[in-house]
Amino acid sequence: WINTLIASTLPSGSLSALTIAFQIFTFPQAVIAQAIATAVFPTFSAQAARGERDALRGTLASALNLTLFLSLPATLGLILLGGPIIALLFESGKFTATSTALVAWALLWYAVGLIGHSVVEVVTRAFYALKDTRTPVLIGAGAMILNVIFSLTFTRLFAAWGWFPHGGLALGNSLATAIEMVGLVIVLRQRLGGLDGRIMIGSVTRAAIATTGMGIAVIGWGKMVAAPLWLIGAGGAIVGAAIYFLIAWIVRSPEMRLLRRS
Repeated sequence: WINTLIASTLPSGSLSALTIAFQIFTFPQAVIAQAIATAVFPTFSAQAARGERDALRGTLASALNLTLFLSLPATLGLILLGGPIIALLFESGKFTATSTALVAWALLWYAVGLIGHSVVEVVTRAFYALKDTRTPVLIGAGAMILNVIFSLTFTRLFAAWGWFPHGGLALGNSLATAIEMVGLVIVLRQRLGGLDGRIMIGSVTRAAIATTGMGIAVIGWGKMVAAPLWLIGAGGAIVGAAIYFLIAWIVRSPEMRLLRRS
């Protein structure tokens, strides 16, 4: 409601751009984070009920590793291919190239928050399994207040820099969620006596290497193919996914074995 109120004071098209961009952003979030969180929640609950903190810690680490393994390339994919995909889906009639630029700009800043949103989805389920709803609510309330402050600040800064100001609302949301993620992870780490940090760092490092290779491939694809839009967007997504999973297999990401078993 607050973001809508602020967006309504910005230049024409800002609110529509934010709405469409957020709808696109929530698709990978639902496919990745919500799916994993929903699937793993019964295991969290059973382990917490039996007092198996070590097992819960291991399950949480695996869930977070898989979430990051999928959300890292999704984040870069939204950033690099957001424009072509938006143009392919919506650009016709009154939805012009300017409209595409407005939506892509908002999607760019929402995309940088995909990891934060995804991790929050999983971590909050662990709190619920521990019968603690208060901590996520308190930290979430603090994040909401920060979101308002960031939104007001960044919209003014973006306007002063000559950028589309509605991007500041998306960035404010992403930054506030990132802080919420850090707060939840810190508290939960203390509650569980750690989160298998070394294993997670190794997993994230492999995913980052694969994501870098994917990014290079997608950028190269964009330079090779100028049109049509469906080929730029869909082709870039296919090439990027293929390169990502190939490199992940080469560097022996443990999540590849988990995906194959699934």
